[in-house]
This record gives sequence, structure tokens and C-alpha cells, in this order.
Amino acid sequence: MLLQCPVNDTLFLLCCLISAIIEHTNQVIYLEDNDVAAVNHLGQLTIHRIRHSYDDPNASSVREVITLRMEIQQIMKGVFALY
Repeated sequence: MLLQCPVNDTLFLLCCLISAIIEHTNQVIYLEDNDVAAVNHLGQLTIHRIRHSYDDPNASSVREVITLRMEIQQIMKGVFALY
């Protein structure tokens, strides 16, 4: 899914496969179980963690921006020696 902020033209690509976005950007944020991402009308991204009683109360809800250093061929091939 592509979201574009009307205020500052920030683009957000939301997907479940790295291969879907690697040709467009190498900066990603991985969401974890029970994370909810929200983008407001100003283009600000916030990540909220839905907490359950069995969750670690000290678990961080901060998610780092990760720079991918791989090509689409590496992603598609995975751990296999050949396609």
C-alpha cells in the first residue's frame, strides 16, 4: 500500500514482503507482533504496541529504521544456492 502525505509529500510503502519495496527504498521499519503503525495527516509515523497481560512490561515499542544492504536477487533467492 502506498500512502503519500499531502503536507510534505512523504511517502510510506506498507507491505509484508521486502521484495515488494527493495527497488523503491532501502530504509525499512520492521513491525513486531501486536504493533500498530499510524500515519497522521502531517506525515508523522507513530507505532503503538498493543499490550497483553502476558507481555513483558519492559518491552520497548521503539522500532529502528534499518538500511537494507541487499539486492532483489539476494532476497528472492533466500538461503538457496540457486534459483
